[in-house]
Amino acid sequence: MNKDQRYAKLLVQLLKEYKTENRFLEFKSNYQDVTALGRYISALSNGACLENQEYGYLFFGVDDKTHEIKHTTFDITQAKAVGAENLELYLRRMITPKINFYVDEFWFEAKRLVVFVIPAAVNEPTTY
Repeated sequence: MNKDQRYAKLLVQLLKEYKTENRFLEFKSNYQDVTALGRYISALSNGACLENQEYGYLFFGVDDKTHEIKHTTFDITQAKAVGAENLELYLRRMITPKINFYVDEFWFEAKRLVVFVIPAAVNEPTTY
């Protein structure tokens, strides 16, 4: 199974199993703000811990109200944080303790989506 199929299957499974966003699952249409993103990552890490989940997930390209799969233009490799600092490097520096979240893009029904896969907090809360 390739990456697109794996993430598409995960997204469909999460949408089917959880009818709404929760402490470890969040949907956004597009990227807007570095502070909000840092807080989402932190909250999803902590929420995954509280819900006994291995990971939290943040999907870009999915409407957070209707769960309609749209498309996203968000590209973490091009996005900037404060000043001209690379967004991903900034988030890795500002989130403590260090967690090995990863970001991937995938295609679902000819629509580009981005997913943050965020490990659950261990031993102490994740903060931004």
